[in-house]
Amino acid sequence: MVRIGAVGRNASMLADSSNLVAFENAEALLDFEERVDAVWVVSAGPEAVAEDLRKLRGSAAYAFRPIFVDEKIDGYAAFLHDGVAAMTAELLAKARPILSRLKGLDTEGLGKTSALRLLAYLYLRPGSELEAYRHWDVEGIAVYPVAELLNDSGVDTPGWLELLARRGLLEKSRLIDRLRLCPACERPHHNFVDVCPEDHILEIRKVDFVHCFTCGYVGPENEFFREGIFVCPNCKTQLRHIGVDYDRPLESYICANGHKFIEPDVMAECLVCGAKNPPDALIPREIHAYAITTDGALAVRAGEIGDLYAVLDRTNYARPDYFLSLLDWLLKLHRRAPEERFSVLAIRLLNIPRLIDTLGRGKVLEFLDEFAERLRRLLRTTDITTRTNETDIYILLPKTPRAGCATVMERLEELKELIASGAHHIEFSLACETVGEGESPYDSAKVLMADLTARLADFSDKKEE
Repeated sequence: MVRIGAVGRNASMLADSSNLVAFENAEALLDFEERVDAVWVVSAGPEAVAEDLRKLRGSAAYAFRPIFVDEKIDGYAAFLHDGVAAMTAELLAKARPILSRLKGLDTEGLGKTSALRLLAYLYLRPGSELEAYRHWDVEGIAVYPVAELLNDSGVDTPGWLELLARRGLLEKSRLIDRLRLCPACERPHHNFVDVCPEDHILEIRKVDFVHCFTCGYVGPENEFFREGIFVCPNCKTQLRHIGVDYDRPLESYICANGHKFIEPDVMAECLVCGAKNPPDALIPREIHAYAITTDGALAVRAGEIGDLYAVLDRTNYARPDYFLSLLDWLLKLHRRAPEERFSVLAIRLLNIPRLIDTLGRGKVLEFLDEFAERLRRLLRTTDITTRTNETDIYILLPKTPRAGCATVMERLEELKELIASGAHHIEFSLACETVGEGESPYDSAKVLMADLTARLADFSDKKEE
């Protein structure tokens, strides 16, 4: 039997039913020792309904369970429920597909992390998307209500969704909007105004101009009009015939300082910080809807999100077996053409478990994502990366001499101070081997990789000492 929790001051007025339990508000339901299967928020005013929806959807207990309202509601709260149900039978019919997919899942496990709660919410509603609510009164114009309520990662919600997308758990399904952000404060609230191209003042007006052919003077029409005839204010010539004595120039605007121009410039004034920028200086930001991926669905069914380090596998990544075969091929090529050079760079992350204990999983995930993004910028499109375990990354650098590999290592060392939170930052060891500068001692890729791994281990031991 499906148990329905009816929430709201009007809940007690519903017809008595063996599968319906009434609660005055969301707190009463959350304090209830048993968990109901579906929730019905009944009208007690839009503000009360919205508040109950926020508390229920933001809780671990009801983050992904079906929640319905009895009347249509607009705004932010409209994104937090699963539809309108006027009667118990209607609610049961609409809730059944969600509850059917919920069977067999580890509901307790899914409630443990915000990422799993969000993935479960999407998994239980096939074909659904995480959509953005857009409103002028919202700080960033667009927010993701469900994600915002569930996010406790320590990362801002748009950044958190990007992290989940980079880990392959979510994907961008549709482009909803494109915003332009202020370069100073990164807010999208702007007033676009026409200004003078010369001195950028706001006081401009559109007028009819006259161009005198005799002296070339250009001015507003009212300067030429004297006692019913056109007379040039500069050379005093009477202008009788358009096209012979005068014409109308392209200029059609004048500013308070007397500058004449054809079209005004447009300036974007930020309504938050007051900065003024031309439109092409604003920072574009795309707003997408998000959908769950196959990997995200697998995480829900398994009840856990696997590899924290998977975010590192988005940079020209190849599986280890393919990486080894490619490395073997390059070694054979070098034996036939000794002038062929390449380098292999190895990276070992040293302090991730300690950072997790100190800063939390969310902050460390942000660190790793930043590290992966900066690594991507360092590498060329022809460079290949792989990961043989959680902490060891190998990068194949074709056509790269020892000096080139040393340069990459130096830039990687600089990242240690850039990716930091207070006194805490990522520690890693580096090792590099170049083939093609002298006789190569390596017969196979496995031997070369083993040598690099040993050097990483030596460096790690020294760090611990």
